[in-house]
Amino acid sequence: LYGDGPGSPALVSIASGSPSLEAGRKIAKDYPTRKVCIDLDMALLFAEDILVARADPLLYRRDQVITAVDPSLDYSDNLSGSGEQELAVTYLKNLCPDSDRRDVEILFSYFTPEEYKLDDVVWEQGSKGDCAKLLVNGMLISHLEYTDGGIEMIRKGNVLGELALTKGGGIVNRLTTVQCASETAVAYNLSLADWMTLVENQPRVARLMDGITIRYLSHRVQHVSNRIFETRCLPI
Repeated sequence: LYGDGPGSPALVSIASGSPSLEAGRKIAKDYPTRKVCIDLDMALLFAEDILVARADPLLYRRDQVITAVDPSLDYSDNLSGSGEQELAVTYLKNLCPDSDRRDVEILFSYFTPEEYKLDDVVWEQGSKGDCAKLLVNGMLISHLEYTDGGIEMIRKGNVLGELALTKGGGIVNRLTTVQCASETAVAYNLSLADWMTLVENQPRVARLMDGITIRYLSHRVQHVSNRIFETRCLPI
């Protein structure tokens, strides 16, 4: 770690090494080994996630209190085409455990693929909340602008932007900026137009997104006290 003091940019560089488990190698691919962070605290947080993933992949997974990742799934970043789409459907199904898989497949048919590179901005704080995304490969980072805290890692298997889309219909603005934090990332996008079409044509299937929204809200409410204490802000 290199930095000039509080409030100054910091560079984090992780030495290459062999994780103890093959799963660790696959997980570690999600992270770049070098990254410039806004300050030393963010650099330490970023380095900690990498080291935990390398040392104990199971602990890394357990730390994701709300996640779609099944330990039996392949973590390969080389999936494409039907393999990638099948994995995406599985992620959605894990977020809707009581739903019929066919309904989940119908929901997924309204999503379109997108690809990001390191430091690409997915959306900016204050922009219109006119889409939701399912992250299939890579990692994103969500952070509050103009503050000293409020950072959240978004790992593959998770949905983001669901609340603004389902409850705001493009009226609610984004509360955070989201950027790509891995060398590459693949997400599937549900646009506002496609969401409205889904609600009109398949209202029962559209309710699956409401269930996902409630799932994430429940998690955030349960952890709100700790987040306020640690960062003096609400969960992202």
